Amino acid sequence: MRLVLVTLLVLLPGCGRWLGLAAARREVVSDALQAQRFPIGAEEATLRLRGQRAVSTRCDRFASGEVRCGGCVRSHCFQLVEEQGLTRVATKDDLTEAELLQLWEPLDAESLTVLRAELADRVQDQLIEQEKAFVPRWGLTAGLLAGVSTDATSVGPGGRAGVRRWFDVHLVGHAAFEYRYRGDHEVSLRVGLEVARWTEGRLWGGVGAPPASVSFFIGPLFRLPAFRGGVRTGVGLHITDLKSAPLFFEVAAETYFAGEASRVVGNFTLGIGL
Repeated sequence: MRLVLVTLLVLLPGCGRWLGLAAARREVVSDALQAQRFPIGAEEATLRLRGQRAVSTRCDRFASGEVRCGGCVRSHCFQLVEEQGLTRVATKDDLTEAELLQLWEPLDAESLTVLRAELADRVQDQLIEQEKAFVPRWGLTAGLLAGVSTDATSVGPGGRAGVRRWFDVHLVGHAAFEYRYRGDHEVSLRVGLEVARWTEGRLWGGVGAPPASVSFFIGPLFRLPAFRGGVRTGVGLHITDLKSAPLFFEVAAETYFAGEASRVVGNFTLGIGL
């Protein structure tokens, strides 16, 4: 068990950095695109983008003579802002890296070639700066849940509440108290680690919940009133960066070792919460 924990402590931060690389690339491309000034007018930019697949554009001319141009890539929208004969792209939504490049290519392929040559270095610099500037912080974890185990035909409702601790941009620790009712009252304590990525300003409810995380957890569990003790360990997926309710899914193995013969039970949990 000790070897497993040490291995997780070594591997999880590296996994988090790998998972955060795509998000960092998108941020670098987005910032670079919006900082770029293209040597064409907004109406010309609109015409060039109109020929791209999945890109829709339009310009509206007002009685005052003002022209406003913009469009969407699928459901992600952007504006074309003309300043002194130069045009810049201002994104309203979080366009993917592919969508950002799709906008940039027809506007100025030469500057995009320069960005691509520098992209790897820019991304690494950004990741390093984020990690240097990151301050460890606390968050909350809470939710309502329902679980089904392999030794029961009924659904066991319950809930959990606890705290999270961000150790760095990619690694989160958590501790929580959990209650379920499955014929008996079941209580458990759990501690775990999560692979995630801190995204400033986009966390659900402002309480430090990662937009998405993969968790690994372990802890004791007890069933009452007839005492039965055991251990639960498993993995889970948390998705909070949604326009609807945040969700989590978990698969666990439970081993009972007190009050009855030792055995292993599987458990699947679906929940709403942080």
